Order: sequence, then C-alpha cells, then structure tokens
Amino acid sequence: MTEKLQPVRFRLAMRHEGLFWNAYLARSEDMNGAIHLGSIRMTLVESPEMRTVFLDAMTKAMTLAAKQATGLDLVWPDPPTPAPESERSGHA
Repeated sequence: MTEKLQPVRFRLAMRHEGLFWNAYLARSEDMNGAIHLGSIRMTLVESPEMRTVFLDAMTKAMTLAAKQATGLDLVWPDPPTPAPESERSGHA
C-alpha cells in the first residue's frame, strides 16, 4: 500500500520584534523551524508605502527561495490568511 503525500503548507510570517519587523518563511501551523528572510526597522514601515514595498520584497524572496529549493511555483491564497490565533498577541 502506498502512502499518499500531503502538501506542505508554508506562509510568510511577519513579526514585530523589538525595533524590527521581521519576515519569516514558516509552516502554516506554527513558527517551529521558521527561516528568517529579512528585517526592516519599525520606524520605516510606519509609512504605508514602505510597508507595501517591504511586504512585496519579502513575498518575492519567499517565492524565489521556494522555487530554487523545489523547482515548484508557490500558490498564494487570496486574500491572505491570518496567522494562527496563538501568534496574534503583542510583540517581543
């Protein structure tokens, strides 16, 4: 009997940690083993334009990293799905 493979779901996790807004490639259900993709100072993303630019850059970085690692294209949910409830508390 062959075992059916289940898809692995990842997300772009954005975390306010101290003075920075950090982007991680994380599993959809938790932050265990998350990979840090990039950071920007919180004072810079107070500007909606800079926030959008950073989000776009991190989304493209995650897409490229996944393509390089697997050869597969990512499928992004529309609209984006919120983080798990356990990760929605304040910031570090």
